[in-house]
Amino acid sequence: MNRILLGLVLALAAAGCSALPEAGPVVSDTSVPRSAAPEPAPFTPLGPGRGDSQTEIVAGFLTAMQANPLSTSVAKRFLTPGARTTWSPERSMIVHQGTAVQETADGVRVRLGNGSRLDARGAWLGPLPAGERHLNFRLVRVNGEWRISDPVDALVVPMEFFESRFRAYNLYFFDPTRQVLVPEKVYQPRASQAASNLVRALVAGPSTHLDSVLWSAFPAGTALDLSVVKADDGVAEIPLDSRVGSLSPRRLERAAAQLQFTLRQVADLSAIRVTIDGEPISMGEAGVDVPLSRPGKWSTQPPGLVDEPYGLREGRIVGLGGGRESATKGPFGRPGFSIRSFGVDLEGRRVLAVATDRATVFSGRLRSGAADGVRRRYQGTDVLAPAFDHSGDGWLVDRTARGARLIRVGRRGTEVVSAPGLTGQHVRAFVVSRDGTRLVALIGRRAGQLVEVPLRRSTSGAFVRAMSGKRIGRPLADVAGRVELVWGGPTDVMLLSRLGRQTSQVRRLSADGSPGDPTLVEPDLLRAQALGLAGSSDPQVPVLVLASDGRLLALRQGGSWRDFGPRPGLRSLTYPG
Repeated sequence: MNRILLGLVLALAAAGCSALPEAGPVVSDTSVPRSAAPEPAPFTPLGPGRGDSQTEIVAGFLTAMQANPLSTSVAKRFLTPGARTTWSPERSMIVHQGTAVQETADGVRVRLGNGSRLDARGAWLGPLPAGERHLNFRLVRVNGEWRISDPVDALVVPMEFFESRFRAYNLYFFDPTRQVLVPEKVYQPRASQAASNLVRALVAGPSTHLDSVLWSAFPAGTALDLSVVKADDGVAEIPLDSRVGSLSPRRLERAAAQLQFTLRQVADLSAIRVTIDGEPISMGEAGVDVPLSRPGKWSTQPPGLVDEPYGLREGRIVGLGGGRESATKGPFGRPGFSIRSFGVDLEGRRVLAVATDRATVFSGRLRSGAADGVRRRYQGTDVLAPAFDHSGDGWLVDRTARGARLIRVGRRGTEVVSAPGLTGQHVRAFVVSRDGTRLVALIGRRAGQLVEVPLRRSTSGAFVRAMSGKRIGRPLADVAGRVELVWGGPTDVMLLSRLGRQTSQVRRLSADGSPGDPTLVEPDLLRAQALGLAGSSDPQVPVLVLASDGRLLALRQGGSWRDFGPRPGLRSLTYPG
């Protein structure tokens, strides 16, 4: 990958500002560590008591699911003998922020506060629909004592328990071209079985919301035999069933890459070794023992990516990498075009530029070419800043009187794309994943709401259609006025909102609507009005903010902002994508 990490981002010799370092990359500041999640205390719940009422039995059952270490053995004692054999809490998880237990004529009803569901793999499915925000339990007498006969097939736990006992991981699948690995966030227990849990979740395939836009090298029905075993040398032995042995060498190599990137998140593992019936198998060109320290030829970032930031000065595009500001040599870097917003493709070659009228969109070369090489690609109403994906498609959202229109700008033409859940909405900001598999937008005139729209492609990478959008997470408060949305890691977005004339806020949000990693420190409030925000799906690339007084700020891992001084006249920031 050809990467130019900020060498540090801006140096304005022409403005007479104090010089910034002329060499060396800028990476995320690790001087302030993440806050460590405290280890929860062991908890062994009590079983049912003699003479407990129906409500006491149900309340005890809910409490028993919070055992630490995780166990359902006590919870089963609240069930009838028949229910103990059929109850399957591993099928899903329900996370809530409080319960109200009430006896009814038919048993016991439990109302859940802000309940959300996860699937069997630990993927966040979102808030419970209105009809599922309460649980009904039927109880019968067993030897004179009340017992639950129809428990819900889910682990039902409070949010506080969830955040202390589970952590976020990424499963890795391929985009339809089979060239770029795409992360999907899941939650698994903080336990020694993390490797086994992740392999089970991985071979089960992507979530139903994304299975039409992601591809897995593992055949449907692939299963882990018992568990992953770690040897003394750190090699994880992964016993899989015979379906894997029938794969071609090329597909085995991709399966190895999925395992490799997924299990790199587990501490103390050095390599992976797949076995079938106890015998190691070669994973194509990856070999038998696949090291986790070297990612090989597969990557989570598209090939050819140039992570150099760009900005706007006097309506012209300037480069901000390599330790100094530089004029771009293409038509948009010279007088003649007045630009309000723009997007740069991932190779740093092409530009989509929105004129100051907010309606006219041009395309052209970034660093070479004449003005007569510029093409008008779209005429709209109120066009947001463009985005690109690794296939070379550019994306626009036009805010018309009838709501948003989604437009794809391909190399050969421009088309309006029907995107249920996005089309016709009031869209305030949007981003497209660099791998081209999904679009995330903030909609709503007052309270904001994130929406994810999967983008379906063919095996050649050609765009096919937008799938139905899914509202993710709960409505967001304090997002009045102008906002910006950028990537802040593989599965997170950063939302910039202006809280007042001299106060701005950057929030980290999971792109699936889940709570995210509780050990990550939220960014400090900005005591300035922010003009621009830039971020990347690469966690090593810093999130940048441009303040209205010209200061450039970079986000430290500890949540504070590093100030690199004023850069007067700069009006915007963006990374390719």
